[in-house]
Formats: sequence, structure tokens, C-alpha cells
Amino acid sequence: MAQALSSTVTAIHEDLADEIALLDNENTIFSSTVQSGGKAENSVYSRVADKHLTGRLGGVEEGDAVTRADVANHFINRKKISGAVQQKRESYGVSKRVEKVENTAGVANEVGESRFRALERYKQGVELTYLSAQVANDNAYAYDDENRLGQMHLTMGASAYVESSAQGTDSQFQVDSNYRPGASQLINVASASAFTETQMRTLLLECRQAKRKNVKLTAFCTTDFANHLATFFDAGTLTNTATPIRSYNQDLSNTEISAMLTGYKTAMGSLMVVPTEHLNGVRNAGSLAGASTTNTSTNVDVTSTVGLQQGMKIGGTGIPAGAYIASITNSTRIVISAAATATGSPTLTLGDQDHMLALEMEYFYELLNGLEEVDLSSDGSGTQGYVEGFFSLFCSMPAVHGKVYTAVA
Repeated sequence: MAQALSSTVTAIHEDLADEIALLDNENTIFSSTVQSGGKAENSVYSRVADKHLTGRLGGVEEGDAVTRADVANHFINRKKISGAVQQKRESYGVSKRVEKVENTAGVANEVGESRFRALERYKQGVELTYLSAQVANDNAYAYDDENRLGQMHLTMGASAYVESSAQGTDSQFQVDSNYRPGASQLINVASASAFTETQMRTLLLECRQAKRKNVKLTAFCTTDFANHLATFFDAGTLTNTATPIRSYNQDLSNTEISAMLTGYKTAMGSLMVVPTEHLNGVRNAGSLAGASTTNTSTNVDVTSTVGLQQGMKIGGTGIPAGAYIASITNSTRIVISAAATATGSPTLTLGDQDHMLALEMEYFYELLNGLEEVDLSSDGSGTQGYVEGFFSLFCSMPAVHGKVYTAVA
């Protein structure tokens, strides 16, 4: 059943965050609608994650005294999990020469345009982070004083919260196994086109059982996956076809044919389809160039470690299943979590490829600290400045989400 594409999550922001929340909100729906969770009280913080208890028959019988053994701790179904605050800065500016002329390249206000682009890039970067499988990290790692690798603080992406396996290398940031989604809520497919409508119904069912009430999932999809979902409305005419047969209400229009799926609804709940270009942005599934492995060694040499992060999954010939980047030694060497089983120069792949994140947005919170815009003092070269923020993503109930992905191989 189709439904309208609209967000039902109230956005609560303040100061510069108001402007960023409204900026390009149709294409950055997660960061535009995620709820404000206030500010993180420290660069590494702990907040409470929850899960729903199962119902039970009986209780204390009539006439029996209530003893301490009969009392259920109200917090027994809650667990503190940790998060980290991440910094992001985008700069803007124009040269003095550009400021002194009019309508450069057809733009009347070059300074304003430059500032707008910086805000836009900042928000897109936050969206990439929030929808990524990035694992929270609070360890500075560098191979010398002049070339720093990675960042000291990284926040957890939504795809990492949805992981049913352990998140990353630092137990401080792992979600307790009792609070993660079940394995059946993570659907591994050979490709985007292999996902079926039966699997869609199963996903809604499993998420509903985890929540113990109907779900309202926002499905952030790659564009090719969203396009594939439209085939659920194709009409099958051949016997034994795998394509479902549909009946349509005709609107008698002779000028428009609509073939799209913007929402899917069953008795278990609904799923709103949101195509996005921002999946797989941080842990991007792709080949790692120039790889060299040695049998029984955890060291892997590559052409460049730029952009790599601790906790990224890694796969390929001679790489054990489930391996990830444990540390980054220098600009051309990484250490993986399990020793290679062969010596060679394999094509290595980074990360699972997410096709869809099915998220209950009411359980995600954005923590903002020090979001501000800074005008740099003039040095005679023209206007320049930057926008900077410290942000973190927290999920208070990881168990109710799901995703469709292709596992690293």
C-alpha cells in the first residue's frame, strides 16, 4: 500500500542548527529530522538504551505478602551504552579580487554563495556520518608527528548501531548483545535486485516483534535499491512468475503513468522509502588498491591508508571472514583483526554495502555541542571563515531497526 513521502519526526534545533536543519532538507532527511538529545556532557558519554520486556501471566497471588524477591527492578531492561563526540569543520571564503567585482560567474553575492556551500557541505558530511557504518572511536592513532591518521573522536553511525555483531575494536562503544537487532532483521542479499517483497514483509514483522508494537520505519535506500522496490508494483502475467500480480484503481488519466513505491504498509506497520545518495559514505564498499598479504601475518600493505578507519570490515582472498581493520600502522600499512591465510596480492574489499537502512527515527538522537560560525580576521586576502560543530548520534533502542545489505566478500 503506497503512502505519502513525509517525515513524522519533529525536528528540535536551536541557533545555527536551525539554519542547517532547514538547508536542503529533502535530500538530507536524517539530519534534518533527527531529534535533539541536548548536549553531550563529555567528549565520551554514556546514555541509557532500552528494550521492551515480554508480557507474563500471573504475579503475586491474592493474599500473599509482597517481598523483595517479588519486586522487579524497573531498570532491569535498560543498559548504559557509550558514545563519542565528533568534530567537523568546513571553511568558506573568496578572494579580495572577487569581492571587488560584480556578478562573478553569474553570482551576485560570492561571499553568501561561498558560505551557503560550506553549510551545505557540512550538512552533507554529517548526513554521510549518521547513515554510515562508522564505529565510534576515542583513540588517537598516528604514525608520526607530521602525518596524523584518522580522528581522535568518531561517533557511531546508524548502520553500526544496527549491526548484530560486535561493533568495532573498542568494547567501550559496543552495544550490549542483548540490545542489538536480531540476525533476522539484517537481510544479506547478493545484490539490490535480489531483494524480494517477501523479505520486505519479513523485515516489518521482525522489527515489529522487537518493538512489540507496530513500527513506522524510515527506509533510507540507495537510488538503485529504491528503483528496484518499484518493481513490487509490476503486474505479472505469466504463470509461475516471481513478479507479484496487482490490481489497480485507474484514475482515468491519459497523461501520466505512475510506477513508484514511496511507502509500504502491512498489519505490522509501515515503511517510508527515502532514496538517498548518502549511504556507504564513510565505510564505502570498494576495492583497496595495491594490497599485499603474508600468510599467518596480520599486516597488510596497501598503496595508501588515507580515508581508512579502525573497525572497517575487510574481505578478499586470504582474509578470514569477519576480519576488520584493527589499527593503522603508517601511510601504507594496516593491521587486521585476524591473520591472513595466504600470501599474495589480492583484491581487497572494504565494508558491507548497505542497500537500505530501515530505522525507527523516534529512537535516534543528535547531540550538538558548540555548533558555531567563525569569521576569520582579515589578512587582506578577502573574506574567509568556517562553520564548526561537535556532534554525536545516539540510539536509545537499537533492537528495533533493520537493514538490507551485501556482505563484504
